[in-house]
Amino acid sequence: MHRTAHRLLPLALVAGVACDKGLAPMPQPTSCPPDVVGICGTVTFAGAEPANTDGVFIIAYHTFPQSTADLYSFVPAPPLQSLPRPFTGSYSYTIGVPNGRYEWVVAVWKRVGLLIPDNLEEAGFYRDQAVPTQPGIVVVNGTVTDAIDFVIDFDNMHPVCFYIPPCPP
Repeated sequence: MHRTAHRLLPLALVAGVACDKGLAPMPQPTSCPPDVVGICGTVTFAGAEPANTDGVFIIAYHTFPQSTADLYSFVPAPPLQSLPRPFTGSYSYTIGVPNGRYEWVVAVWKRVGLLIPDNLEEAGFYRDQAVPTQPGIVVVNGTVTDAIDFVIDFDNMHPVCFYIPPCPP
């Protein structure tokens, strides 16, 4: 018995040093740069990327668009940079935006061609945690707002007119 206890003593010491904070949660790594004012999180891709994809962009709106003219009042301002390919798995993103309240953080899929509403579709957005069918509101106040995570689903995209009717037949 004494010999077994002697062998386990180093293991117990290592375990005791490693657990000096008891059952406190382990800090989670963050992909958000500390020196950026903006929004960051993780997007997870679902579905197959359409063949005519020009890019996928994450943008934010202070107020939810009410007209096609409002679609161009997003931040960050152009030029935008697409998320990197391949559009599979999960990807950490950061967008620099000014302090403020954002009613819609959305992934926009763009078809090859001009930047016009007919070439844009919503591919996913940050959702309200209490009402998942509604967009989640994000407030940026002097630092980066993290954990704004959502899914980009190429099999469930919506044309702009889905949100701003009328849609053509």
